Amino acid sequence: MGIIIALVVIGIIIFFHEFGHYIFAKLAGCGVPQFSIGWGPKLFSFKRRETRYSFNLLSIIGGYVKLLGGDEGEEEVVTEEERQDAQIYKLKRLDELSGLRKFSIYVGGVFVQVLLCMIIFSIIVLCIGKPVPRVVIGGIILGSPASNAGMEIGDVLLNIDGKDITSYRKMLSIVSTSAGKNLKFLVRRDGSMTEMVIVPMYNKNENRAIIGVSLGEFSEYTKEGIGLTDYLFGGAVLTFDIAKRTIEGIWQLVTKKVSIKAVKGPIGIVDLTNEIVKTGILNLILYFAVINVNIAILNALPFPALDGGHILMLFIEKLFNIKIKYKIKKWINIAGFVLLICFMLYITYNDVMALIDKYITRKNLG
Repeated sequence: MGIIIALVVIGIIIFFHEFGHYIFAKLAGCGVPQFSIGWGPKLFSFKRRETRYSFNLLSIIGGYVKLLGGDEGEEEVVTEEERQDAQIYKLKRLDELSGLRKFSIYVGGVFVQVLLCMIIFSIIVLCIGKPVPRVVIGGIILGSPASNAGMEIGDVLLNIDGKDITSYRKMLSIVSTSAGKNLKFLVRRDGSMTEMVIVPMYNKNENRAIIGVSLGEFSEYTKEGIGLTDYLFGGAVLTFDIAKRTIEGIWQLVTKKVSIKAVKGPIGIVDLTNEIVKTGILNLILYFAVINVNIAILNALPFPALDGGHILMLFIEKLFNIKIKYKIKKWINIAGFVLLICFMLYITYNDVMALIDKYITRKNLG
């Protein structure tokens, strides 16, 4: 089931990405000879204006857009039928368009992906509210101040001495400097509120005060305190927050602050999808939106073979008033594609090793 749902999720993302290129190509006056839904053998097709719309056997796996003249760097041959359609409807090849119109086509896929996420998050905010970060107790040391005070695993920490707790860092900042002090903790347990007084103790090994717990973070959706601004712009705020975190994550990978093993490939996504499906439809929708934003950001990176790579070459041409030859673009894109394939193979290897470790761990625990 996880494989099918993962394919559907990725397929929908690819479809909307290609649909974005299609829409902006039409708006730019570029010919679009073909728009295919799915991959594999053709089931049926029909033609409207210059575009032939094809529905293929593997309809859940994305889609494909063919621009008149092909992507820059391909130097694709234009058929006689395509040439006649271009004359009838006064359409242009991609390489005949202005720089601004080319830019709109390249960025169109990412734009539609981001717009889709804004719509999804806006509906979520409208129906169930906005996400509020929470801290949950994941583990307790027996005999610790938290254990003696009656704190339990699964307690959701709301505030300490009236100060709202929205991250484990905020909780630690209060506790670590409060050795010997009475702190009033408000937690939510099984839907009801519970207050308890805990006195943090100084830990020599960590050189700070502790209460003896391990913490986790999650987000819950609530309409409490939500206003008109949240309803109007909540979807955009959430989308750009995820985009910001994605960019920060990419930067941490580049600066080696995060291991490359933290990146999930196709197998890892399938495994994660299988786990998320078990938690309900809402989390699956949120997962789809997050993956969608992540892929949009990755596609916008200035790397050959990606939309960002096309935009970078377009920018270089305009900045230096030059025209990069088709063959050069072709080999740049091929090199970029090969590097991407190598990267995906490495990530897939990490996914497989992680699954093996996961299986061995479960077997030993069983």
